[in-house]
Amino acid sequence: MFSLRKPFWILLLLPLLCGAGELIGPIPETVQVPLQLEEPASIPYPGGGIYMSHGLYASLSGGQYRNTGDPQNLYQWQGELGFFYTSWLSGGGGFKMIAGDPSSSSQLIQNHFFVFSRVHKSWSSVAAYLGAQVGVNDLNISLAQDTGGINQSLANINAELELDFGLGWKFSRYVSATFGQSFETSFVGQDTSSLDGSVNFRSKPGLALDVLAIAPALRRNVKAFYVSLEGQFGQLVLENRSKSRDFSGIFGVSLGF
Repeated sequence: MFSLRKPFWILLLLPLLCGAGELIGPIPETVQVPLQLEEPASIPYPGGGIYMSHGLYASLSGGQYRNTGDPQNLYQWQGELGFFYTSWLSGGGGFKMIAGDPSSSSQLIQNHFFVFSRVHKSWSSVAAYLGAQVGVNDLNISLAQDTGGINQSLANINAELELDFGLGWKFSRYVSATFGQSFETSFVGQDTSSLDGSVNFRSKPGLALDVLAIAPALRRNVKAFYVSLEGQFGQLVLENRSKSRDFSGIFGVSLGF
């Protein structure tokens, strides 16, 4: 038999249930915020490079170069221009020149021009890259009669391939540590009649000062501004069965745009 007791009690309790909901208020909804890793504004690299998530950078450095077989120091200049296509891929070009008087009776000018591509990985205060570059050495075209003309200058050009690794660590607001390691090989030796190429391992530890941390007003003009001091240690392990070591100490300026 149908009973009216249960529907009757439900109708009596319905207003109380609605009133309790108004007293408690609406249940807040949980909003999930996606976790994002902090992207560094810029981190210095060895050789005057800069890591940026996007943009253009340029660097210029100079100092002294010393080969263990030379009695006197030479001068070294180098520069780099790079562009970040994405936060993990960059490319560009650069140069390196060594010139001076290694002895009282000789003069030396070595030119190296190259293009490069690098793959990057970054964290909040650390950035690293793996890269490769292709270049030419001793590109010093002269039309003077006593040098053999343009044909002789072109005959002295050597092609070079380099694989390198670079790391930058911004361990404080003002100062960063940099380190690079490269493996350089030329397709022909200094004696162009021989196919014995040179193989050079080069280590590049250094320190960089963040100028924008000291002068924030400069941020209106540039995205990054570093001055750096770097040592470059090279060991030539094969070149026509000879071995030698060299060292460079350079001071540089790097700008990011």
